[in-house]
Amino acid sequence: MTTMKIWLFCYLLVILACSFAHTLSTSVGTDRDIPRTWCIANPLSLKTNLQRDIAFLCTNVDCSSIRPGGACFNPNTFQNHASVLFNLYYKAHGAQESYCKFGGDAMLSLSDPSYGTCKFE
Repeated sequence: MTTMKIWLFCYLLVILACSFAHTLSTSVGTDRDIPRTWCIANPLSLKTNLQRDIAFLCTNVDCSSIRPGGACFNPNTFQNHASVLFNLYYKAHGAQESYCKFGGDAMLSLSDPSYGTCKFE
């Protein structure tokens, strides 16, 4: 009987350890205190700068959403299109703040800029 008790104790210990490890692994990276952020165009940016930024970004991220018929085409403004692309680029680089600069043309937002069918992830 002693061997059976030891085996049962070890089995329960393994189950408990696995359960604890699962709890830790599912909570990593989901800190509720860290706000979600989006990278958008600075409203003070010059149109010529945003045009340049859009040209650069379209060589690095998928620009289909800002083309005619795309979910984010309207409003058809440099400000809107740059915001969509800045955010795609920012998210593609792990939402690291250093990827939301563009010489001051981009800025972080704590408000989700999604609208209608245009969803900012």
